[in-house]
Amino acid sequence: MGYRDYSYRYNKKNNPTSKELGSYYNPYPAGPFEPACIEEIIVFSQNDHGYANTSLIAYRDGNVSKESKNAAGDYARRVKWLPTHEFMIKKRYAKLSEKAGKKWFRHSVNNASFEQIKKHYSLFEVFHKYKE
Repeated sequence: MGYRDYSYRYNKKNNPTSKELGSYYNPYPAGPFEPACIEEIIVFSQNDHGYANTSLIAYRDGNVSKESKNAAGDYARRVKWLPTHEFMIKKRYAKLSEKAGKKWFRHSVNNASFEQIKKHYSLFEVFHKYKE
């Protein structure tokens, strides 16, 4: 009794699959960027191992919250846009999809220029400490 090679069953080159256009794995291209439709853009988010959550969130100018701080240590403060934020946005939204009805689309932030985002959005650093 010899060794049988079953690797052909799992080799994707031998079993190519095509996904339906509009599915999660093959979404439609992104539509035009409309700042009025997107309330906030998450630029960066970091979870500090159960201690806290730090995020950079861009809020639409008509929806800007005020800078705030509370006794628990949570805060939200406005920060300046930096060139590195452009890379963060492009990296985060490059493969991100959104669902409309039953169809999937690439996120429209992909079609926005960094200048458009800076013009229509204000950037905030939000820190949230977990309470026990």
